[in-house]
Order: sequence, then structure tokens, then C-alpha cells
Amino acid sequence: MSAGVRVTLAGEDLGEFNPGKLDLKQAFAIKSTTGLTPRALLEGIGDLDPAAMQALVWFLKFRVGENVDLASINFAYEDLEVKPAEEAPKGEAASSGNETSTSSPSPTSVA
Repeated sequence: MSAGVRVTLAGEDLGEFNPGKLDLKQAFAIKSTTGLTPRALLEGIGDLDPAAMQALVWFLKFRVGENVDLASINFAYEDLEVKPAEEAPKGEAASSGNETSTSSPSPTSVA
């Protein structure tokens, strides 16, 4: 399983999205709020689906405790940058517990 994707919005590092590291509560939060499964969210990013892009930003902000209304999230496509996350060197912890990831996400830089 890959390390997921690193997400930046208008220069702000929002963190890593790694569906493989989601717990069920996080997955249910994504599904109930956005209507997307974690896999559909990640695949939608590759397709430049605006609902998936909005959901990704919402989840990364929600995960760190920001109370953000999904419908209020708006940004220019060029402001969102999604790149494969760096794998941690062997022997080092790859996660601080706040990340989330899937298999083989395609890099998406809308910029």
C-alpha cells in the first residue's frame, strides 16, 4: 500500500491523506458528509472532480479539529496541489497517527 498523498492548498500544507490508515469513524464521516467513499474521493481527485476536491480539503481540515462547513469550501483549481506522499525511510515511523492513504494514487497538481 502506498503512502498516500500530500495535500497543499494555496501554499498551506494540509497534511497527508492515506485511506489505508483511516479508521471506520473517519470513513463514515467522509461518507455521511460528502457522499463519497474514501476510494471514490481519491479517484475523484485524479479526475479533477470538484466534489472530491472539496471533500478532500474538508476532511483534512475536519481531521485536525477545524469546524468547517463542506459547502463553504471554495478555491481555484490551481491552488490545490496533490502529490504522492514521501515514504518514511525504513526503520522510521511513517505516521504520526493523523494521516490517511490508498494504493497508487496518481499525482494531481492542478497548478
